[in-house]
Amino acid sequence: MDDTPPPSKRPTKRSRSYRPSPDRSSQTNASVASSSTRDPSFTISPSFPVLPSTSPSSLLARLDRELPDTITTRGRSTRETAAKRTSAPEEPPVADLTRHLSMMSPAGESSYTDVSNALLSSRERNLERELAAERKKRIQAESALKNNRRKLYAIHKELRDKHAALEDSHSRLKKAFQASTSTHESEVKAVKDELEESRRVLEDKKQQLESRCAQLQEDLETMEERCRQRDSELNLRRETMNELISRIKELEEGNREELARVSSLASSQVNISRDEEIHRQLHDTLGEMKRLEVSNSALTRENDLLKRGRANAERLREEIHSLEVQLTAARGQAERLPLVEDEYQHLQAERDSWLKIMRQYAGEGQAITGPSQLVQQLQQARLEVASMAEREGRVRADLAGAQERIYSLTKKHEEDVKYQKDLEGHLEAERIKGRRRERGRVLAIQECDFIREQLRSYQVEEAGMEDEEGTKKEDGDEEKVESEEEEKIKENGEGKKEEPLTGAAEEGDVKTHKNIKTKKEMRDEKLIKQLEGLVAEYREQLHSLAEETTTPDGNHVETGSSGHADSELHNRIDLLEKELEEKGDTCRRWEGQVRSLEGALAQCEWAVSRGEYDWQRTRILQLEDNPTSRAMGVRKARLRALQKENMALLAQIKTMGSTTSADSHLLDENRMGDEEGDEGESERQSEEARDLVPRESLLNLQSQLERAEEEGRMEGKKLLRLRQVFRNKAIEYREAVYSLLGYKLDFLPNGRVRLTSAYASSSEQCFDFESGAGDEGTMELVGAGDAAWRLQVDPGTG
Repeated sequence: MDDTPPPSKRPTKRSRSYRPSPDRSSQTNASVASSSTRDPSFTISPSFPVLPSTSPSSLLARLDRELPDTITTRGRSTRETAAKRTSAPEEPPVADLTRHLSMMSPAGESSYTDVSNALLSSRERNLERELAAERKKRIQAESALKNNRRKLYAIHKELRDKHAALEDSHSRLKKAFQASTSTHESEVKAVKDELEESRRVLEDKKQQLESRCAQLQEDLETMEERCRQRDSELNLRRETMNELISRIKELEEGNREELARVSSLASSQVNISRDEEIHRQLHDTLGEMKRLEVSNSALTRENDLLKRGRANAERLREEIHSLEVQLTAARGQAERLPLVEDEYQHLQAERDSWLKIMRQYAGEGQAITGPSQLVQQLQQARLEVASMAEREGRVRADLAGAQERIYSLTKKHEEDVKYQKDLEGHLEAERIKGRRRERGRVLAIQECDFIREQLRSYQVEEAGMEDEEGTKKEDGDEEKVESEEEEKIKENGEGKKEEPLTGAAEEGDVKTHKNIKTKKEMRDEKLIKQLEGLVAEYREQLHSLAEETTTPDGNHVETGSSGHADSELHNRIDLLEKELEEKGDTCRRWEGQVRSLEGALAQCEWAVSRGEYDWQRTRILQLEDNPTSRAMGVRKARLRALQKENMALLAQIKTMGSTTSADSHLLDENRMGDEEGDEGESERQSEEARDLVPRESLLNLQSQLERAEEEGRMEGKKLLRLRQVFRNKAIEYREAVYSLLGYKLDFLPNGRVRLTSAYASSSEQCFDFESGAGDEGTMELVGAGDAAWRLQVDPGTG
């Protein structure tokens, strides 16, 4: 932007013409004049003084003295025409002008003024050229400065774009990180849910197995108790049977003796009645022996049944033990299941990541040919990630600085706001104080006015009292005069004037008294009015002060018992209002529910009236074989089986009670019985012996055993499938390790691991790792071909 002043509007004047002299100097002057006329810019300023006709030396000296001042005054007016004058033809230099001046004759001294003006204009032109050059340099410097500013602005814009790009990349990375974290969290949550579900299933199975084991244990205990009872009964019956056998032996011996005696008596045929008695005794003994044999056979069968029941109980105990072993194994597998699942998930994620990397590089046309290239790619990616992390750190640092500045500014703003509030509070307090002082000043002025009024009233009263004293004095003088007149009248005998004088005096006294009384009453009334007005003003002031001393929430600060009672009353009112609001809310809620139910009822009635629902024709379809029906069927079957078992056990208890009572009275029964009755009793006892263990209990135990076997088979299938999947994944893992690292892993029995290189000449050349006790292991190079090349390293020995 050009700072030069506007061009001067002064009109230029042409040089003065003069007549040339016939001599040589006139020719020179003419040439100078022609040159001046040839250049329109070569003008003489009217403000410059016209030099008198002097010598050239004095002219030059005067020019040297006055030229600087003239140049300073004419510099600004000549800047506008600098560009035009630079293109004009050059004027003759000062030396030529001096030469022309020296060649002038004394007759041509009148033209010195024109020469001086020409010299002045030439110097001005030189100065204007210098100014134009300086202006040009200044314009160039300004253009260079503008270019530098443009460059700096471009650099600033580029840095700002880079910063924006970094922020965008940071936001993208942050979003990607958040997305990845969310996906990982969802995956982890899903895996946790699956683990929880599997753990729940295992816990349910465990509880079922434990309940079943407990039930089997209870059944076993009951069977053992029954076996013990049967053993005790069997022992009792064995004792009775032994006693009966010993008695039978005694009877047989007696029988033999009796037979001997009978034979001896038969020979003698004496005492026939004795023989009949012996015969009857023998018959009874044989019947008792038959009954004992029947009971012995029944006890033997019952003993066989108890033995079979004991064998069944032993078998059930073994099955329970095997189920407990399976349960412990299942618990161990359930405990190992989360670890196996975690390892499986880790291997799956690692496999997916490797496959993703392989697909990515295969899609970009950068196939990985070996581990070294993979490591290089990983290092390059890590460097890029590190650089991005560094850039993110710088951006975070800048952001932290900006946040710190924002925090400091916010804190400063809060402090300023707090300080402003304090100042406003102080200002309000000062305003209140000022208002109070103003009121105090008004009250003081009013008190002063009141005191002045009192003083004025006192002065008026004093004047009234003085007037009263004056009137009293006048009355006294009048009385004296009257007394003198009365004396004169008495002396003169004229008593007729006494009455009018006394009446006039009394009237004057009454009038003065009334005047004094009315003035006093007026003063008192005026004073009372002033006091009442002052009291009213005081009341207004107190009311305003009470309003100012109220709390911010509008309640007066009260003290004493009345304030406490009022506060309690307010609290009670608030509680009652809150209860009323709560009751209103509950009432509104119930009303809303009633309205919603009424709307639903109206819709149902409308639907019924339109014929959308008919209970006689409406049918609900459901699957006959669904999980719920199957579960209910299983439960009903179990319930029926348990009911049948319970009924059978109750019947057996009843029959056992009857049989025990019958056995206790077995010896007291009639020994004379029929053989058919004995056979029926033996059959009944055999049937009872068969029904010692209820059929329903056996069926229930068999069904439970079948279910347990089915669950065991299912668990075995699951474990087999898990082993197959784990084996396949292990094979995939070994293949991935072999393809990525160039080593093949083989897990051998006894904890040995074989490591075979892809560059080995044969598969027999490998490393065998074996772990031993005490955290020690060995590494052996196998298949080297020579004993000298075999290598064995023992960590225990170094």
